[in-house]
Amino acid sequence: MTEQERTEEIRREFGFETLQDLYDFTEYLSGAKIKVRVSYFEDEGDTHKNFKVLYTDGDSGSAVFSFSEIYEEGGMQIKMGGCSYCDISLSSLLSICDIFERNAQDIEDLEVIRLGD
Repeated sequence: MTEQERTEEIRREFGFETLQDLYDFTEYLSGAKIKVRVSYFEDEGDTHKNFKVLYTDGDSGSAVFSFSEIYEEGGMQIKMGGCSYCDISLSSLLSICDIFERNAQDIEDLEVIRLGD
């Protein structure tokens, strides 16, 4: 998948109307923040919660965090968000880990959270 295709996939998945809206979220030295995509699915009659976290360093770098296919709920998968690299502070990484450990409890779909770095 090319960076352009990945960027378009993120735009759709995280509810940005246009690519410019996505760029506005990730650029302009706006500071570190995340947007959480919460969804639910049925499996053998049980409802399960799934979510992904779009992180941006505020300087065009972005990454998508999701549960790991290998470690399931015991780990995360990290994909670059249509860029070559992304900077992240340890405190931001720990904040994202906390969201995964709490299973995105009390977080609304498409909620934006500013991280205090």
